[in-house]
Amino acid sequence: MKEKELNYKFLIVIAVLVPIILGITYAYFLANVNGTNRSVTGNTTAKFDIDLVTANDGYINATDLLPITADSASTDAAIGTFSVKTGNNDYKIKYTLYLDDIVISDNLKSSEHLKWELVNKDSNAIIASGNFLNVASKLELKNNITIDSNQTNNYEIRVYVLETNTNQIELLAGTLKGKISMEADMIDTPSETVTQ
Repeated sequence: MKEKELNYKFLIVIAVLVPIILGITYAYFLANVNGTNRSVTGNTTAKFDIDLVTANDGYINATDLLPITADSASTDAAIGTFSVKTGNNDYKIKYTLYLDDIVISDNLKSSEHLKWELVNKDSNAIIASGNFLNVASKLELKNNITIDSNQTNNYEIRVYVLETNTNQIELLAGTLKGKISMEADMIDTPSETVTQ
């Protein structure tokens, strides 16, 4: 008799715990951002699904950099590719892209000629660019990018030393390492492509 009573109590405990665990797991995945070095800010009570898809754990490793012209950056620069992909969200998402955990070789740290370009691969347009002069360990590449539901934005980051037709021997064989990261925030504009 006691054995049946114990089995009955065990089944009641299981029947109560399983829905609680499933509910917590479901809530976690609603506000989960996948990818490397991620963070979520803002209101995430509605469905919020965004992925940062990277290769090499999000790192770009630019080694043995040699001076090149800006026109040849698309083929001769150190290049890293990544994507931002959304799921079936109820609202649009605004995100900011970063290059962080930046490590620059000593010979390039004070050079305004160490350049970067962020390229939207879908339109093949440079959407942001700059240099690494006075950069600490984190660089904002582009902010306030809006993405709709079920959409993928493909990017390329290019890193190079700009050729100036002057003596740049001190800049030869420089290196840079950095990691692509993202911060995302749901905005209150309903998604135009939500499918139920």
